[in-house]
Amino acid sequence: MVGTVLIPNLQTLYAVDVSFNGDGNLDTSSLKTWQSSNITVTGTNLNFSNLIDVSSSGFNLSNTNLNFGNVQEMSWTGWTFNPGTVVDFSQATNINHSSFYTKQGVKLSFPSATSYTTLYNRVIQAQGTGSEIDLSSLTIMTGATQISYNYWGLIGDGYILYLQALDGSSTN
Repeated sequence: MVGTVLIPNLQTLYAVDVSFNGDGNLDTSSLKTWQSSNITVTGTNLNFSNLIDVSSSGFNLSNTNLNFGNVQEMSWTGWTFNPGTVVDFSQATNINHSSFYTKQGVKLSFPSATSYTTLYNRVIQAQGTGSEIDLSSLTIMTGATQISYNYWGLIGDGYILYLQALDGSSTN
């Protein structure tokens, strides 16, 4: 049995958590803004071609091919790209304060982003053979600069931006 949710005129989702799997139907083509939400997509391809803003959201993607080609605003997001995931971020200009995790052969590219800044702990991680995060269009990257102190002095590193290429992967 296949479930269907009809939202043909919906343009904005705010604080809505949604899961998609290979058996469900949800027409996402009318969405333009999806903020402060968690999205899980497994084994299905969805139409996000009109989406332009996904800020402050979390994504867990597996075995899917998604067109985020018009998304420009994706700050304050967290992304996990599991094996079999293909995405288009060709217009993403604001990726600030976001974390990206790729696994087992997933490749990401942000050709329109020219800078990355964060104030908090963030991770940009490619893990596994063939995984790649291409940040070659960036001209400046600024990590967190806050250092933790207490009454007696320095107590920790504060906030850190982690760039990690693990287990045969690469960041460019």
